[in-house]
Amino acid sequence: MEELNPELLGRLQGYCEWAAEMSWHKQRQSAAKKGFFDTLQNQQSKGFDINAEILGKVSALVLQKQVPFHQQTVQVHEDIHETMTALKTLFKDMHTELFVEDAAYAVGKMHEHAVVLHDTVSKQGALFKAMGHKTYADYFSQILYLYDKEGDTEEKLKFFATDALKSTHIILKHVNENYFVRMKKLAVDSQYIEDHRELFVAVYAVGLCSRALATLYGLPPDDVKKTEELFLNDIIQKT
Repeated sequence: MEELNPELLGRLQGYCEWAAEMSWHKQRQSAAKKGFFDTLQNQQSKGFDINAEILGKVSALVLQKQVPFHQQTVQVHEDIHETMTALKTLFKDMHTELFVEDAAYAVGKMHEHAVVLHDTVSKQGALFKAMGHKTYADYFSQILYLYDKEGDTEEKLKFFATDALKSTHIILKHVNENYFVRMKKLAVDSQYIEDHRELFVAVYAVGLCSRALATLYGLPPDDVKKTEELFLNDIIQKT
């Protein structure tokens, strides 16, 4: 299968590293944005001039940092979604097929919500850019609505990231137990690993996909990473 090559695994590992770095920046940006919006909501009635400085700061945050970030995030989501869709065909008629389907479904929903989130933040940016004395009251109410929508969409992304993570943990655990623990006498043979290499690489790739997305949205992928490391160690020891 063309998708299962070192380039793909390297890209997915890169996404995990990227997600760890971006999650930190994302949390800082979200905290700063919340602080700006809390202040703006408290003094909304004071008008454009009083709020001009803080409006400029949150506008810069949205346009210069959030919009480019979410544009990049959509591309990552799309690639991971396409990868999961391709990978799930390798699990057809296996015990883990339903869990792979669940993980792939969750990843697909995350891609949809990532697109919505990018659109929401982009609309915020456009309104901030166009805001002035005459448009302040109207645009600010729209921006507040979009800010609430941003928060709701983030929660949906976390919900589906949790689902993908749970399903992936089950997949990794099942394959490790069934192919290495129960079949430990066969698993000492390097030919056994070679015969199942495509499946093992696919399982590892599924783990990387879910781990990258979980990390991006601030979810601890500890269980998956631990099981993933155990799974890799079993393979390495037999090769």
